[in-house]
Amino acid sequence: MSVRGNPSGLRAWVERAFGNERRPITVRLDEWATPDASDDLGLLRVGKLLEWMDVLGPLAASRHCQSSVTTAAVDRLTMRQPIRMGQHVRLLATVGYTSLRSVGVALAIDAEGTPAATGWMTFVAIRDGRVQPVPQIRPRRVAERTPFREGRLRHEQHRRNDARPAIPAWDELTSRTSFVHKIEPVRGTLSSGTLMRWIEAAAHLSARVHVGASVGFEKLLGLAFLEPVRPHVFVHIRSLAVRVEKRAVDVFVHAQSEDPASRARCDAACAFARYSPLGGEAIPLLECTTDAEQILREHAVSRAAFERSLR
Repeated sequence: MSVRGNPSGLRAWVERAFGNERRPITVRLDEWATPDASDDLGLLRVGKLLEWMDVLGPLAASRHCQSSVTTAAVDRLTMRQPIRMGQHVRLLATVGYTSLRSVGVALAIDAEGTPAATGWMTFVAIRDGRVQPVPQIRPRRVAERTPFREGRLRHEQHRRNDARPAIPAWDELTSRTSFVHKIEPVRGTLSSGTLMRWIEAAAHLSARVHVGASVGFEKLLGLAFLEPVRPHVFVHIRSLAVRVEKRAVDVFVHAQSEDPASRARCDAACAFARYSPLGGEAIPLLECTTDAEQILREHAVSRAAFERSLR
């Protein structure tokens, strides 16, 4: 029987293939904030934290699916307090939600036993290059219902395609003070963790330039992976401050791969990140004078409103 386009038939097939349900899986990673992973202020670089998440999140999702997975999105990373050089860092990743073809993983990060950050990642199972149905979980305990609700709301948002904004024409934005354009070579296989580290570094620089002072990472408002980055290409990473709210600035980042031989380009990822001045400095106002800037600002507003709705 074909289940294509028939959600109820697909769900029945999933339950026959994997059983009625599986219990949520939790995996743990222990790391240290070493000097080479810290910045000039002695704080763990957020890019390194994202790399660790890209190890632990896929492990939890792979164990649950019992197959290979690929990262679809890092929906959220919220810092509660900075992680300082020399501190022991514990990461826990727990499967918190499943749709028919995706797995949501909740992450909790502690530094020396104190909560430091939380995050959420979305994965899809891959077999023979195709997305596959995944085993289902159903929350039984009260503690399992909150992440399941968050995952369901995020899944609905992904289906509306709200996580992917319109990519701007960067040529008209290069004169902005906060515009950053980095180029990184890819000689072999590029991990999503490395790409996230590059994205966060560009976002941090844009925020710092706009504020004119040192800034700290507050949260990732969403990072969507669009297309895989193939070997032997160059990755263009462009970032721009797009919104100022109270004591924070939101930055949009776009990663695009380029084949130098054919000059073909492919959108790899896009993200919104929020930063605030470490010294409490006033943030300069931001004027959106082009349609592209206005669209990005509106999308940042939408992303922030969605995150607030989950509290």
